[in-house]
Amino acid sequence: MIGSLNGRHLARLLLAGLALLATACSGAAGGDGPPRLHVVRVNESSPEALAGARETAQAAAESCRATLHLAGGGAAPTDAQLGKIVFFEDEAFYDGDRIAHYTTHRFVAADASSSCAPYVLVQRDVKIVEGCGSRISARSGADIATAGQANAPETKVEATGLSGDACVQKRKPLDAAGLPADAAGSGANCVWRSRLMAARFGALTKTAPEPGNGPSATGLDACLYQAIPHYAGPHSAGEDVVLRTHASAPPAHARAAQLAVSGGHVAFEADTRLKSLETGGAAPAKFDKSAADAFVHLPPREAL
Repeated sequence: MIGSLNGRHLARLLLAGLALLATACSGAAGGDGPPRLHVVRVNESSPEALAGARETAQAAAESCRATLHLAGGGAAPTDAQLGKIVFFEDEAFYDGDRIAHYTTHRFVAADASSSCAPYVLVQRDVKIVEGCGSRISARSGADIATAGQANAPETKVEATGLSGDACVQKRKPLDAAGLPADAAGSGANCVWRSRLMAARFGALTKTAPEPGNGPSATGLDACLYQAIPHYAGPHSAGEDVVLRTHASAPPAHARAAQLAVSGGHVAFEADTRLKSLETGGAAPAKFDKSAADAFVHLPPREAL
């Protein structure tokens, strides 16, 4: 009887210990890994980018109406309508050796089935990696009203195996200590990659860091999470944790032409800001094929 009671007591103590251990590790990707992160970035909406989106939407409406032999060019979306659209969104999940990106692109298109009325076409992509051994990729199908042929959403699962030294040898950690930080929002700071590279390789390339704490004045720059600039689990190469991006402006005439041709999407994807950042928490159900399938099968159309 005493032995039975002692056994039950020991079992209760063991369960209590396990519960305390689980609580202590809550929000961690693993005992020797960094904490879980959930990062959401969205596009900035500059007047120039919105002008490019408006011009492209107008061209799509005119082309649609000409094809259907409809009179007039159709009404262009207003700046107020365009300003409400999230043209680019990247939702990233980091959990030890697992990293997932759920990316959304939105475009203004013309609906041939409704007198070429404008609507928002949504395209979705998913990329999931687990260590160096597997990869899941998914992409939503083409919209029949704009592409002429509807392609079904597709999801692929690959066993990648080890590929290159990055998966075999640990990358040297990025050290952001002592570098000027920029505010990223959500109470987080970030360090621009150009400054990290100048600090690490400046002596070799004879490139001095730019003054202040802002992005590079030349080319595309990314601002990395100051607390964890590079996220890697114990068995993965990982990736840089990007909170913001910025592209320096090319000459005005080149930028105007670029934005008009791309519908503003060059700027929408290059100039992004942090929408939200969460650290820790429960493991999200975002790393399997069913989650990727569900995302790319969401409706491809939204109202303007």
